[in-house]
Parts: sequence; structure tokens; C-alpha cells
Amino acid sequence: MRSVISELGVSQIDWALFTHHYRDQCFGAADLAADGVKLAVPKFERLHFGQASEYWQQKRIYDNCTDRGTFFTIEKTCP
Repeated sequence: MRSVISELGVSQIDWALFTHHYRDQCFGAADLAADGVKLAVPKFERLHFGQASEYWQQKRIYDNCTDRGTFFTIEKTCP
């Protein structure tokens, strides 16, 4: 991803705005945060970014008939 961004002429990213926690949008969020990019996420979504590893440890996977997209959560906790 960094090479694509560099090719566009972007040399620095200060902030990344995420509107939700689905992996198709934010799979690289942890890598961005590790590089010092500040992440802006909705209050309700903070758990999915800040405690992703813990989320998956406690996630019930045997009863998902009432799930509303939470299986799309990112896998790595953002620092």
C-alpha cells in the first residue's frame, strides 16, 4: 500500500478517518497506527480498533443468527 501511496505523490499521512470497522475498509489500520498515523474512528467503533484481539477471543461464533456484520471486524489491535 505504501508504494501505491508514494506513487501518488503522498509523502506523509497524519490522520486516517475510518467510518466503520469492516476489514474491506480498514485491514491496514494497525499498520498505519504502527507507523505513527493517528486514527479517527466513531466512538461506537473504538472497541473494534483498540481491542480487536480481545474481541475475537470472546466472540461467540456458534450463535451468529443475530449478528450484524461483526464478523467483518479487523483482526489486529491498533496500537
